[in-house]
Amino acid sequence: MRKIDLGENRAVHEFRARLDELVKSRKLGHEISAACEWNGFEIMAVFAAALEDANFHRRAEQVEGWYSEDRCIECATCGPDMLTAEEVAAGKVCELCALDAR
Repeated sequence: MRKIDLGENRAVHEFRARLDELVKSRKLGHEISAACEWNGFEIMAVFAAALEDANFHRRAEQVEGWYSEDRCIECATCGPDMLTAEEVAAGKVCELCALDAR
């Protein structure tokens, strides 16, 4: 009869517990994405708020910097679009407006 190694069982138990945590995290990530309607900027805002709530203030500021730097502005014709302030100032229009102009 094989002798049971308690260290091996503990490692398997810890691995399964970690795997369960990862699965829960993936599910939570999907729920957040769906709640934010897959808008990356809103997802980053939620992430920053969660970091702030967990007292990770410096990290929250870093995340806020990411989405404020890359934040899209609204195209005057068709609403939120992937144009930066510089692109709009240069006269660039979104793909929908460019198609309409043809």
